[in-house]
Amino acid sequence: MGDTGSIVVGVDGSNHTVAAARWAAAVAARSGDTLHLVHVMSSVDQALMTIITPEREDAGSAPRELGHEVLDRTADAVRADFPELSIVRTLSQRPIEDLLTELSRQARLVVLACADVSPLGALVVGSTTVTVARHSHCPVVAWRGDASAPNPAPIVVGIDETREPHACLMTALGLADQLGVPLIVVHALSPRRAPGDINIPILVDYEELEHEALQRLSSAVAPVAGHWPRVDVRCAVGTGNASRVILDHADGAQFVVVGNRGRGSLASAILGSTGLSLLHHSSVPVIVCPTPAASDEAHSVQGVSPNTTAARQ
Repeated sequence: MGDTGSIVVGVDGSNHTVAAARWAAAVAARSGDTLHLVHVMSSVDQALMTIITPEREDAGSAPRELGHEVLDRTADAVRADFPELSIVRTLSQRPIEDLLTELSRQARLVVLACADVSPLGALVVGSTTVTVARHSHCPVVAWRGDASAPNPAPIVVGIDETREPHACLMTALGLADQLGVPLIVVHALSPRRAPGDINIPILVDYEELEHEALQRLSSAVAPVAGHWPRVDVRCAVGTGNASRVILDHADGAQFVVVGNRGRGSLASAILGSTGLSLLHHSSVPVIVCPTPAASDEAHSVQGVSPNTTAARQ
């Protein structure tokens, strides 16, 4: 997580977005961040209000009044839980994706209520959550469920062994440290073998392959996790589809952290096949981390060994 101090939440007045704002407020209260509530008036809303109330000279102000009511109602719900929390409100006519992407430059998190995102729907129609997650400069929380505040359950982060794990891992470690919860670092082994390897399933020692992968994963995680010595970190490896392996470990977790890049499929052109699948199937909130810049990808974090427990799953 970064050093800036705001958590941005997109709200539309629905109970689901109010619940997401309450969850974000609980996180902001723990970290000392400002909660930034954002509501966007659509051009359709403005046109309808102007048509419905043509006799009013200030008919155009009606959508603004409704927008302020949405923000006020959400802020009141948040203040009932956290009366001392600093809250900023923004009412805008800009496209929500553009506004949230711009605000993400100075935010710690962007939070959006998200029931689910079907892969086909995201490809054909598009989704605010997918679009913002793709372009955001900070992690994006696709919030779902009924938890109004963080809980003692662990955080799960999915790591791709072929790429620098630092962006997702540092986000997950920072949140785990802030919330005082364990972190499970998960890596999925593909059941498909590389060219030249043995491909007969009965001859493949998956247990040994997972053991070797677990050792590599633990070695990669240790230097980064050493900067958060209070976090109880456990590494886990499984064989199969990456999203399915992560979901298996996410059962009982409070949220999942994943990167926004995939491997060349149509879905990954938008977000990443694993991230898109988690957005669709996960029953807990999913935090999508932005792709780091090339300079960040090359950066290697050095530190002392953390309290890391390696567990074969």
